[in-house]
Amino acid sequence: MIDAPTMKISKTRIIFAAPALLGALSCALTTEAQSLGTPIFDSVTIPGSLTVNSVGAVLGNHSTLVDVRSVDSQCGNGTAHSCTSAIQMICNQGRVAWLPASAGPYHINPTVVCTASHGGISSDGLAQIVDDNPDPAADTVLFDGSRVNGGLIYDTMVEGIRFTNARTRNKTAYSVHLHGVANSTLSRLYIGQTNFNNDNIGGGLWLDHGGGVSLTNFYINAYGDAITVNGGSSGGDADLFLTQGFVRGGVGIHMAGGFGGLTTSNLDVFNGSPNLLIDNAKSLAMNRDAILGSGTAFDTATGDNIRINSHMAEIEFTGTSIKTSRNGHGINVVDCGCQFLINGSAIGIAGGDGIHLFDKNTQLLISGSQISGNAGYGINFVSGNAYTGGQSISADTMIFDNALGNVNHIDILTSSSGTNGKSPLLKSTSGLAVIAGTNTDAITFQNPHGIQAAILDGGGGANRAVLKGAIAGGSPVFGTDGSDASVNGFFSAKGIAFWAFGNSTHGVSAYIDDCGGICANQVTMKGSAASGSPQVSVRGSDPDINLILSAKGNGRVISLAPMAGNGATPVAFPFNIALTTSTTPPSSSAPCTTGTLAADSSYIYYCVASNTWKRAALSSW
Repeated sequence: MIDAPTMKISKTRIIFAAPALLGALSCALTTEAQSLGTPIFDSVTIPGSLTVNSVGAVLGNHSTLVDVRSVDSQCGNGTAHSCTSAIQMICNQGRVAWLPASAGPYHINPTVVCTASHGGISSDGLAQIVDDNPDPAADTVLFDGSRVNGGLIYDTMVEGIRFTNARTRNKTAYSVHLHGVANSTLSRLYIGQTNFNNDNIGGGLWLDHGGGVSLTNFYINAYGDAITVNGGSSGGDADLFLTQGFVRGGVGIHMAGGFGGLTTSNLDVFNGSPNLLIDNAKSLAMNRDAILGSGTAFDTATGDNIRINSHMAEIEFTGTSIKTSRNGHGINVVDCGCQFLINGSAIGIAGGDGIHLFDKNTQLLISGSQISGNAGYGINFVSGNAYTGGQSISADTMIFDNALGNVNHIDILTSSSGTNGKSPLLKSTSGLAVIAGTNTDAITFQNPHGIQAAILDGGGGANRAVLKGAIAGGSPVFGTDGSDASVNGFFSAKGIAFWAFGNSTHGVSAYIDDCGGICANQVTMKGSAASGSPQVSVRGSDPDINLILSAKGNGRVISLAPMAGNGATPVAFPFNIALTTSTTPPSSSAPCTTGTLAADSSYIYYCVASNTWKRAALSSW
């Protein structure tokens, strides 16, 4: 007997026997099968490495845990002896084949086929199974519910097992294949090595025609699909829960048709091509939904990181990281026709677009996320305004530092985009071009009331308009910039409308109105250097151009300072002049500037030279 503590267990039968006492049973499987039907011991010996707590965790709904060496004493004895028959016998009695981690490795040839509910394979540590099957297309372990009435088996389990292959397998050969399996648990499952050596593993885990399966605390490394899940032609299969695991494969996770309820958390999927693939490769029925949840990371893909090639109802990324896609997109939606939710997630460092949305029938809803550092667009609505879904990006989403632009065809975003009246934050920390359309498209800015501003193509990018903010106490600037040494700025209203200038407190202070035809002549306002005089003048194509100052109704043109001509041409007034000078000279030598006029009720005064006045008396007639 194995030297270990003894304990009583009620309602559960645990069968162990020393290999030396059961050697004769290796060729008498029928006799052993009969012994499995009745209790062998009232008190059972439990190997010391298997604690009471772990026994409870291992068993769950399983009635019996059976040491595989009690059925075949040569199992795990250091030779290549096949344990297929022993494991299969225990499993098909609805019991769990227990493989002590202290022994082994345990060799398999041919495939272990389990067809009973409650059957499984378990270990107290991490027992190694080596598949010696020469058939490159054969699975290592197959739990097959299609061979029983009803087409399903329940409560199967695999725990504490590391699978390796002695020979290279096809991508269609899986280490663990669950076919027609429901309500089952797999944990502490290692397929392949953790040192990036896949141990000739073709495919890792395949769940088809079943559901309600949980896989926790695992590592899968394969050169084919690490994990494949699909349903049947009716598409009624659902629920695979993946948590606390590492997945590395030619394809990381493959949702291959007719399945719903793929849920992940605390999962690292890496080095795939892609890391998540959704299509109909194994079932033509539509996939339904997938929730890639908190702590899930899709990292370092060879091509696209996430690729969706087939219709489904809904896919959701919440608290997910999608980064580093060599020569591909972060998320490539070729065909989905679904509601696509991205919440609190980060997408970046893709060789292409962060999100490449080719399917015009997919509704993209993004909130609280960050899309940055991609070599293409942050979000590329490839089909432009042909999209039929209500695309929306909330105000707490940041899209920045994407090489080709943050959003391509941003004008397709619906009026519901943004929250609390705010738009998504589209910014850049390293360049001027933060948003880009294609070809000569206008870039528009809109809210629920429609388009509020547009940036039109100028035919080239040498010169441009500039909006510049200011620090406290400063003044924001609307200006021009570009490669030319001097860049003019133009204000242009539509039709024959005017431009109005003013402020929000006191209203409009000035208008620039239509000239009534082709404006050949224009008013010019010009400042001056120190000690100079600013100018209001005219320019245009005519040789002689008058400047008209016009008051409204009976109003007057009032000058608060002396007016003078240019010496050669006097100032001409086609109207009466009202002199409003309130102070007349006290003497003929009072200070004055040549040309100044003043008047009171008795005289009109004229400055004929500097500080020299003359006057004329006024009389009635």
